[in-house]
Amino acid sequence: MNINNYVDTKIKNFRESCEWTQDQLAEKLNTSRQTVSRYESSTRKISLDTLFELSLIFDTTIDQFFPTRTNAIIPDQLDENNAKFLAAHLNKDFTDNDMAKILDYIDMIKKSKK
Repeated sequence: MNINNYVDTKIKNFRESCEWTQDQLAEKLNTSRQTVSRYESSTRKISLDTLFELSLIFDTTIDQFFPTRTNAIIPDQLDENNAKFLAAHLNKDFTDNDMAKILDYIDMIKKSKK
């Protein structure tokens, strides 16, 4: 797994959940929009100091920027029972924004397996 791909997705997800633009997050970090864009696209590695600052900005822990130790189910590897299990949890309580986050997370997992 490429940790940068995971971290960049988490930064973007946190930013979007706050409904902030890259410019708004850049202002809070005292940096440029381009730097935030580079963090979110994994073209620039993020420092621990910046991760700490982001955890304060998003009111979360640094751990939230890293994957857990649980094994994720990759859609290409789903058998019929796992597919039914996942489908049962994707109900009408999810907003379009929630579904977009879920799909982003699935894409991030797929990228990390390449």
